[in-house]
Amino acid sequence: MPSAWAPVKELSDDESNSHREDFRELGLRPKRKRKKRHGPTLRERLASEVHCRALLTKRCKGCRRPCLMGFASRQNGAFANLLDFRRKWVDTHKLDQDRVVFDSMKAALAARATDQAAVSWRFNGSKVCLRGWKALHAIGNGRFQRLWEAAVRGDENPPADMRFVTHEKAHVTADSSVGQVTTFLQTLYDSVAETLPDVKDDGLELSFHKGLEGADPYASVDMPAVATVEPPAKKQKVRKVRQGLKIHVERKLDHALEARYLPPGCMKDYFEQFKSVDVLNKTSFSTFWRVWRIEFDHLRFRAVSSHAQCSTCLHHRVLLKELSGYLFARQRQAQLYHAHLMSQYRDRQVYWALRSSSRLRTLGQITIIQDGMDQCKFAFPRSPLCRGKDLSTLIRPKLSIVGCLAHGWCLLFSVSDPTHPKDSSCMAELFCHTLTRLSRLGILAGASLQHLRSGHSHEDIDQTFGSLSLFLVKHGKQVETPKDFRHLIQKFCSTAHRPFENERAVVLLDQHRPWRDFLAGAVPVMLQGIGGPGAPHFFGISRREDLGS
Repeated sequence: MPSAWAPVKELSDDESNSHREDFRELGLRPKRKRKKRHGPTLRERLASEVHCRALLTKRCKGCRRPCLMGFASRQNGAFANLLDFRRKWVDTHKLDQDRVVFDSMKAALAARATDQAAVSWRFNGSKVCLRGWKALHAIGNGRFQRLWEAAVRGDENPPADMRFVTHEKAHVTADSSVGQVTTFLQTLYDSVAETLPDVKDDGLELSFHKGLEGADPYASVDMPAVATVEPPAKKQKVRKVRQGLKIHVERKLDHALEARYLPPGCMKDYFEQFKSVDVLNKTSFSTFWRVWRIEFDHLRFRAVSSHAQCSTCLHHRVLLKELSGYLFARQRQAQLYHAHLMSQYRDRQVYWALRSSSRLRTLGQITIIQDGMDQCKFAFPRSPLCRGKDLSTLIRPKLSIVGCLAHGWCLLFSVSDPTHPKDSSCMAELFCHTLTRLSRLGILAGASLQHLRSGHSHEDIDQTFGSLSLFLVKHGKQVETPKDFRHLIQKFCSTAHRPFENERAVVLLDQHRPWRDFLAGAVPVMLQGIGGPGAPHFFGISRREDLGS
């Protein structure tokens, strides 16, 4: 019997049939390769007219009746509408499909007469059975059950589907997609994210829930809980010399960066912005989600609380949610949303430059930022006795705290009673009081008024408020009067680490001047009709004698 492993005596360039001749000599039959079938894909079959026609002509297995035959009519345009829906449906992102199905489920639950009544399923205004409704939307039983349970619970957003974002992957590669996502998220961290330390006060009932109300399910998933389990590798021989420390490439890195918070939203909105920057970008949402959860765990979403949100951001997010089935409209809204965020970032860059100039005292500029603090933390009296059942229902008055920070010069707080009006004249009074303190230095020849975008003004003054809240929780267990609050805030100012602001003061504000009426009669200039997103953010104010005219 000839051997297939005989020594080679002659080399040949033609090796196409050499392995077949060896198999024939051994009496074996070579295994033929299967030819790949180039048939229609699943997306093509779902959007094809033949597939839709076959779906409508079959008897429904759910209700045992031809409940889908009404969509097969060509006279009233029902079949054309169904075919157009299916073709748009397969091109819609899976997260947008979940949103549409989830909203349809909530609408079906809300349309019931009673909670015990059966749910009526409708598609394009026609009543269908549950099995037919799922077939028209091309969703399986597992996916439907997951969305249905969330709708019954009353969730605000569809639950996270971790099947397509936790693919088995050896390590995070440094390809172009990961690099682009990292650059985009770093830009968000530097430009949009804010540090808002919400300090939990045990003696107060805060205005936000413990959980994230309406939070993004994909952002709340813990990364170690969804990590793929790798099969055990072969036991390797341990070297006694030069034994190194093995570190997994997908370990949770310690970036030593402070946690910053984005406004309440979801990852899908920022993924749309990321795609709108480069239309030709083919990065998937799974890659975007994985880079965010591994490399930018310190970039989080803020809980829905009493902090004000930007009206423009909220407007764009609502439109992105409502335009789930319109691809080009969503892309345009994402571009406008990204342009708005970059515009507010440029405003902050101007503020940061002016703040640095004021701290260095080189260009003769003074930058002042002023804001009010959360009143719920200053309800008095503060005492452990207020937690009792008899005193917990009493309404306690809340003081108004306003902070004014002149970078490089002074830090000023004002404390006013609950009956004191909190209008623009009150804020102008405190601002003028700060200017009066600074005028003793003899350097104020002119002033300029600037303001950040509404909802994007959480800057260093808010960090000071956060430190004051933490100081109040630790050292303000029992405070009974506004004067006690004043002494407590003065103690905080004396111990606060602000090396550039040496002068600190806390004043009790009991009355203020009517600055609105005074300015209306003294300044013959009315600024009207310039509000909205296109309003200017810089106003120069100078005396005529200082201008030399």
